[in-house]
Amino acid sequence: MRQRSWLSMLIGGGLFVLVLCIIAARATESQARDGMRSGVADNGAVLHEPDHLQGDQVVPSNLSIQSIVLVNGTISTNTTWIADNVYLVQGVTLAQGVTLTVQPGTVVKFANATSLDVNGTLLAEGTAAQPIFFTSLRDDTVGGDTNGDGAQSSPAPGSWQRIRFTAQSQGSRLRHVEVRYGGSSYGRSLEVLTSNLLVEDSTIGWTGGHGIYNAGVTPSLAHNTLRENSGYGIYYQGVGTSSSLGVTNTTFISNTSGAIYATLTDGAASFDLTGSSATGSPYNGMHVTGSLSGTV
Repeated sequence: MRQRSWLSMLIGGGLFVLVLCIIAARATESQARDGMRSGVADNGAVLHEPDHLQGDQVVPSNLSIQSIVLVNGTISTNTTWIADNVYLVQGVTLAQGVTLTVQPGTVVKFANATSLDVNGTLLAEGTAAQPIFFTSLRDDTVGGDTNGDGAQSSPAPGSWQRIRFTAQSQGSRLRHVEVRYGGSSYGRSLEVLTSNLLVEDSTIGWTGGHGIYNAGVTPSLAHNTLRENSGYGIYYQGVGTSSSLGVTNTTFISNTSGAIYATLTDGAASFDLTGSSATGSPYNGMHVTGSLSGTV
């Protein structure tokens, strides 16, 4: 069976979580207590699946990825995603009051037209040496050839939907992350409905739309790169007089519509663009709709 057909079979089967582990010792006692049953494939990999699933899955012996975790549904308890795994998101909601921690060096891939909705707290804090990637299933440059089709597919803007921070989300932090190829359906990679979010030292690019879309909110954005997005690098919708927008030390590169767009409801208190620069766009600056008060 071709590797591509195998992965399509797994996705079509509606698995909640499937972990392929090279080291059999990862079938721990705690997993057994959680109702997991194990089988060993012909390449020595250990197959874990929830005991409510029916049937056995065949793991191809030439699978090149050390460990793949398929996730969908709601994360309702504090969870850590580790760098040893590649996480394939099929549509995930992080419940309010719950923390998802993503370790430095972790690769998170999204199946076509899927999202991560954050009602709780997402802590994705990589390092310069070990960034965290949120990207398309078709992106073979990080985490390997996860869909097993060789060079038959490649990522493009809009390959998956978005990471959405709802108004209930509090205290999320993205540092040293790279978000690639989002934007299908909603036209943005990061959709932000809360001001209680920090994004620093990160790259958001190759979006089928805007890189970061802020809906009436002003999250903390600094030391980021917004590049090659099909819309604006950063888009503010409905900002009022009580707001102070800060986009400092940020680089905008070749965003199709421009660097920043802001729609003001009744003027804005101030804009801080200290240290920011833009090149390669029709508007290498900020496009403002509405009246402006305060300082820029």
